[in-house]
Amino acid sequence: MERDKNIDGLKYLLILFVIIGHFIEPSRYSNDVSEKLYSMIYSFHMPLFIFLSGYFYKVRELKEEWTKCVPLLETCIICHVLFRLITKDLNIHSFFAFSDPSWYLFSLVSWRLCSSVLLKYSVRKVFALSLTIELISFLLLPAGGTVLSI
Repeated sequence: MERDKNIDGLKYLLILFVIIGHFIEPSRYSNDVSEKLYSMIYSFHMPLFIFLSGYFYKVRELKEEWTKCVPLLETCIICHVLFRLITKDLNIHSFFAFSDPSWYLFSLVSWRLCSSVLLKYSVRKVFALSLTIELISFLLLPAGGTVLSI
């Protein structure tokens, strides 16, 4: 399938909305305009971005997906280590918790690898497994656990 530049443009706008949303987030509770803009942006941009990503997702064998994920994983680890060094937060717990800006790359790599494995099973089984993991994580892990981003 040939790339559609309109879809690429739409994804660019959605990424721009992510940046705007993060930029106005600190003022969302103290400013009515920020609160309304933040609510409007977050009501559609991530669901639409996820929908587009899923629609154009190409199923690959695990070995091929791993090859594509290695550069992302390298970037994730470098960003994570640099962030920990800059913030001088080098304790063992924070080092293994991807709660800094590298969480997205960690989640992306995890999602891509898991999807290559899980797409071989029925949707119902994968949904049941996902729901079980989510519920167990919610009940047993501390609030804001990075595992939930996977």
